[in-house]
Amino acid sequence: MKSKEELLVGWLATEGQPLLDKEDYRGFPWVKGTFNAKLAEGNKVLFCDPECAAKAGAMQREYTKALGLPVTK
Repeated sequence: MKSKEELLVGWLATEGQPLLDKEDYRGFPWVKGTFNAKLAEGNKVLFCDPECAAKAGAMQREYTKALGLPVTK
């Protein structure tokens, strides 16, 4: 029997993709037909490792600050 998390991940990686993609353009690049799959077509796609992902918030704040957007703490 699969855990709830495994079922959610499976759904998000398959049938849930069109919904996520339609609402938030967050479809996985390896799921054909999603916005990100169209952008990734013919390109190399790289993902952050866990250490990189842990720094995502700080990197996003730095990026928005560089763009001159308000940054919250």
